[in-house]
Amino acid sequence: MDEPKDVFKDSARGRDRFEEKVADLRKEIDDRNARLKAMADKLNDPVYLSGMMLSVQSERENTNRILKNIYAELERVRELSGRLERIEAALAGGGSAPAPAMPRGEHMLSEIDEQLVRLAKKRGRICAGDAQRAFGYRGRNAASARLNRMYEMGVLDKAQAGRTVYYFARK
Repeated sequence: MDEPKDVFKDSARGRDRFEEKVADLRKEIDDRNARLKAMADKLNDPVYLSGMMLSVQSERENTNRILKNIYAELERVRELSGRLERIEAALAGGGSAPAPAMPRGEHMLSEIDEQLVRLAKKRGRICAGDAQRAFGYRGRNAASARLNRMYEMGVLDKAQAGRTVYYFARK
């Protein structure tokens, strides 16, 4: 035969488990409130905020640099697509393929430009001051203009560090 259940003991055990769960939830709520208060305190700290703003600025610069490289690659794809269409049109018209234009980055360079590229490859990077000293320019403007023209031609890459612009030989 079944033993009689003690309804009152079962009810008391259920209430004890319920109170334990409520106590656990209160503790978790208190912990979360403490963490939220700590976060709110950080957000009122100007040093913390300036650090956050600096990291956001740095990420934005990196994103802009990546987008600039993507746009440059898209422009190269467009250029190659146009060249391919012209060649296909010439071949479809029964003519011979036109003489290919020089690919980007393979321009005819003057001797000084070739020396600048060799110097950039040798050192890893150069700036206008390096070009000024190496080639005897009176000022940095002429050296900077020459390096920038080579960048626009696609011969060199560039990156800015502070106020100095460094030029790298393209791979």
